[in-house]
Amino acid sequence: MGAPSDSEQLFRLIPSILETEFKTSHGIVSLTDFMPFRSEGSCHLVRIVRGCHGKVRMRSEYAIRFDYGSIIPWMTRQADNSLRAVAGPDMVILRTDVVMNPDGRMHRGEFVVQG
Repeated sequence: MGAPSDSEQLFRLIPSILETEFKTSHGIVSLTDFMPFRSEGSCHLVRIVRGCHGKVRMRSEYAIRFDYGSIIPWMTRQADNSLRAVAGPDMVILRTDVVMNPDGRMHRGEFVVQG
C-alpha cells in the first residue's frame, strides 16, 4: 500500500461536498464525501473513492461509537452484506462493495483503485 505523500482538500459550497485527493508513490486517488438532502427522516453519508492515476491499495476501517465515543454498539451483518450498528435508540448501517471483516472492536477492508 502506498503511503500518502501528499493530500489536498476542497470544499464545494453548493451542494456541500468535500473532495480529498491523495497522492502516493503508486498513484492518485480522489475521495468524495457528501450528505444528500434528507428523505423520510433518515440521514445518509455517501463516500466515493475513485482512482485518478496509477494503481493504489486502500484500506477502510470502520469503528462506530455513539454518545461521544462512550458506547460501543452491537454489530450484525445483514443478509445484503451490510453492517448494522445498534446501541439503544441509535442505529447506523454501512453499505459497501468492499468486504469488511471484524478485527477487534472494528471492521477492516482492503481494496485497489486504479485510474
